[in-house]
Amino acid sequence: YVRAGRLQIYEGDAFDHLSFSAIGYDVVASAWTLHNFPRNDRNNLLAKMHDSLVPGGLFIMMDKVLSYNPAIEKESLQKAIVSYDFLRTKENRIDVYDAIVAHEREDHQDPYALRENEFVEDLHQLGFKKVTISRPHPLDPSQRDFIVTARKM
Repeated sequence: YVRAGRLQIYEGDAFDHLSFSAIGYDVVASAWTLHNFPRNDRNNLLAKMHDSLVPGGLFIMMDKVLSYNPAIEKESLQKAIVSYDFLRTKENRIDVYDAIVAHEREDHQDPYALRENEFVEDLHQLGFKKVTISRPHPLDPSQRDFIVTARKM
């Protein structure tokens, strides 16, 4: 698709690119990025994404989305921390382990927490329609990996 000119990939600062781009996109995708923004900044970026889509355009995202249930959110954080334990025990990289754990904890606190119910509400308020959320691991409610799609109508 890239060689045929049917797909363009932009890698860089989305705030800058979407602010000055006059191009209408059929698809805007984000992978493991939006959870790193405070909610207000995230919503500003999502508004720019929405504005940059052509009517009928698709927003698709794979990211860390937290449960609206505090008990499940706590369990997901504990599982995440345990998954990095090898850095401390086998790799002797306590510095890396500590940095990752600090990031994981920050991801679960406001204003960074990207919670499912709030995120869907934000997408609707920004004008997105047909919002769907799917879990690659539907049998594990503590799993944080979500695929989100939404359309600009």
